[in-house]
Order: sequence, then structure tokens, then C-alpha cells
Amino acid sequence: MRQSDTLWSDKWSSIRFTPRLQDFSGAVRKLSEAKKFQLFGTDNEPGSSIWLASFSEAMGDSFREGMSVLDYGSGAGRYAQFLRQRLQRFEYYGLEKSGSNFQHGEKSIKAGRKLFRWDRRIRFDMIGSRLEAKAIANASVVVLGSVFTHVDYDEMKTILSKFKPIVARDGKVIFSIFLADAYRIENRGIYGIERCYNRVWFTADQIQGLCDEFGWQLTAKESFLAQNENMHHIFSITRV
Repeated sequence: MRQSDTLWSDKWSSIRFTPRLQDFSGAVRKLSEAKKFQLFGTDNEPGSSIWLASFSEAMGDSFREGMSVLDYGSGAGRYAQFLRQRLQRFEYYGLEKSGSNFQHGEKSIKAGRKLFRWDRRIRFDMIGSRLEAKAIANASVVVLGSVFTHVDYDEMKTILSKFKPIVARDGKVIFSIFLADAYRIENRGIYGIERCYNRVWFTADQIQGLCDEFGWQLTAKESFLAQNENMHHIFSITRV
């Protein structure tokens, strides 16, 4: 999705609610300066919301009042803010990875908890926590925004296998990847994590083969161009 698309201007750009914390980007930057944690991606508008709208559009009719969302790799909760502006009833579970040498995940979770501390619809914790188990038991949709663009094939398979119960009950997994003619990994150590890479390109056959192995339906949905060079291909996974 692009800013010039009617899908953005006519549908997703509309904000129904104006909850507290209207300037999410400013609040995150202020926290990052005060707490000395690093920022990744961009929270600037309208780019951030167009990115999140691309994932939301890929959900189809699963994006609705009462939805339950697992945001795997949530950062400080950009998608939580997007939901608050467009839905009244939802559950949001934001998860981050621990183990960074500068505690990126831990600091992101602390930031999200602080920024949304008054909103009971929104919860944050680490991957492997009780909240992750609760999210897998309850979520109807999983969102992985630019997670598989930074992990290798084995890690992607491990992560996706967690979501088998969600797909089995007719839930959806929405994710972005970089596609190329050959599997390729570029540099390691982003986010301060050894097995996290600057960029990873997968082949279409790799992704389709993994879904075939799990007995899932893979569907190409949206695309989003980031940093004027990184084309994110957005897919949905559903039960066959």
C-alpha cells in the first residue's frame, strides 16, 4: 500500500477515535532519549500507519471489532496505537525477544507498558512468558511485521510452528518477507542479537514449501516499500 492508493485515502487513513497518547512517535522518541534505548524502523506518520494498514488490509474480515491480536515483535506498540484509533473493542498482546546485548526487547516492553498503562485492552511481555501462552490460546490473528526479514529459515520455521493452534481454529498469520531468486543472509547482530540479521531474502519456493509441510494455505496479499529500497511482500497463512 502507498500513500497515493485510494485504499489508504478512502479507507485506512480515517481515524475513528482519538484516545490519549495522540503523538505516539513523539512519546517513543522522548522515552528513548530518557531511557537510552535504540529505535528501529520508523514511527513517523503517515508512513507508519500506511505500513500497519497494509497488514490490516491483509487480514480481510478478521480486522473487526472484538478481534484478538498477537503482535510478535511488537516494539513499543505501534500496532496497538493503530488499533486504538480504529477499533473500540479488541485484545492486543505485544511480545518482544529477550537476549539483546543492549536489552532492546526488554526496553521496548517497558516503553509499551508505560505508554499504554491506562488501556486494559493492551498487554506486553517477553516471548516465552505466560502472556505468550495466553495469546496463542486466544488470538484470532498473528502479526509479524518485518520479523522474517531479520531471521534465518530455521528460526522462521520455529516461530511459525508456535502458531499452529491459531491456524487450526481458523485464525490467520500475517507476515512480511523479502523475496529473491536465491536464499540470502546479510550481516548479523541487528537488535544486538547474534542470530538476527540486517536483511534476509527467501525464495517463494521456501515459503510455499514450509506452508505445504504444515498443511497451510499461503496467499499473497499486500506490499510495502520501506526506505525506498526494501520491498516487503505481505502474506497471509490460513487453514486449508
